[in-house]
Amino acid sequence: MTGHLPPTGSDLGQADRATTTRADSSGLHWHEPLRHHYAALFRGERPASVGAADLTSRAAALLSSAGWKVTASQDGDGAKRWSVLTSRHDGSSIEIRVGHDTSAVMFSGQTPTLALRSPQEFPWPEPVCTPEMVTSG
Repeated sequence: MTGHLPPTGSDLGQADRATTTRADSSGLHWHEPLRHHYAALFRGERPASVGAADLTSRAAALLSSAGWKVTASQDGDGAKRWSVLTSRHDGSSIEIRVGHDTSAVMFSGQTPTLALRSPQEFPWPEPVCTPEMVTSG
């Protein structure tokens, strides 16, 4: 990173608040667990005998009957028009883009973002030295 200096003095509080750590009720900081999702993109070809509107309506009927919430729209203009079908179910999404003037069909999908593990409180180790062990002098 160029042009960045480590925080010092009064900047430390601002830098700490800008990180991904959070404080629990005891004031201790913990980090959010890493998160992941799966995504895929596939390009297919539709037969010349199947029109874009027919393919879009078939896909909408299939996804709706499987319990997906489906919305349809149009994208582009002129020679590059697409019918776009977007569907969602339990945080997952599928998008189907069907070209009007080409045989191209683009399928994309994504699962919801999930934590790799549950957040856990940091287990503090037992102290090596306690006040009772220290002698005066």
